[in-house]
Amino acid sequence: MKHRTIYFVLVFAAGVWILSGQSPVPGARPDPHEIPVPPIATPMRPMPGVNELPDRPAMPDVVTMNNGKKVTTAA
Repeated sequence: MKHRTIYFVLVFAAGVWILSGQSPVPGARPDPHEIPVPPIATPMRPMPGVNELPDRPAMPDVVTMNNGKKVTTAA
């Protein structure tokens, strides 16, 4: 009985310790719109934003290349 009580206290204390690092309030994190991410200089051209991507409601055909041609060989 004594070992069970010690085990319970240790498990409970570990749970409290783990959960104490979690933010209890959903809005406690900074708003990503308030903290701008600086542009990273790379040799690539800028990637399009989410609003600039094409609509593809259906899953793409896995045997069609990006240019629309069908795959004819198993590379």
